[in-house]
Amino acid sequence: MAEAPTRRAKTVTWDEPVEQLYRSWLRRVAAAESGHRRMAGQMWHRYLALGIPVVVLTTIVGTSVFASLTTNESGDPSTSVQVRVIVGTVSLLAAVLSSLQTFLRYSVRSEGHRVAAMRYEALRRDMTKTLALPPGSRGDAVRELDSVRQRLDRYAKESPTIGEHLWRQLEERFHLSRVPPDPLWPPDTITIPEPATSGAGSPDTTGGQDGR
Repeated sequence: MAEAPTRRAKTVTWDEPVEQLYRSWLRRVAAAESGHRRMAGQMWHRYLALGIPVVVLTTIVGTSVFASLTTNESGDPSTSVQVRVIVGTVSLLAAVLSSLQTFLRYSVRSEGHRVAAMRYEALRRDMTKTLALPPGSRGDAVRELDSVRQRLDRYAKESPTIGEHLWRQLEERFHLSRVPPDPLWPPDTITIPEPATSGAGSPDTTGGQDGR
């Protein structure tokens, strides 16, 4: 018996609605990349803001211990008490900062945002390459959209969270809606003004548009 012919799925072309959706996703990818890069920088700066004082205070504590031993040998009890208080205060402050550094994990969070930014950057380049091709050379639109959607879902699950305040700034910068679909880019349409009329309604051809 002859095998029944299999039906091939119809290839979806890149019409205007599909391309608008693809470009809106591209803007979201660019916004996520920018947000993760900024978060990586912020986390790294906070890590340094805690780490450098910990190193300095720990060094001071170590130096003060030797100073306290020398003071004890001099036999002045008032000076010995003052040195002990200073050493204890600095040691306590160093321990608090060290504990905060361990608890907040700024270095780990910075690395997570950096990796996420690299992933979104790779996706942005792939999408930009697709848009640079002629519509007839891009292949099936549904397959490309599914591929991008799967990568977006995976990156969203595996990436750290961008702060709400920062994301609102990115929504305004990249013209994103809080609930998709996103507006078109650019948000304002370009209109060509009608030529001015002179006299009895005849077009004024001497000045052009706005005299230019």
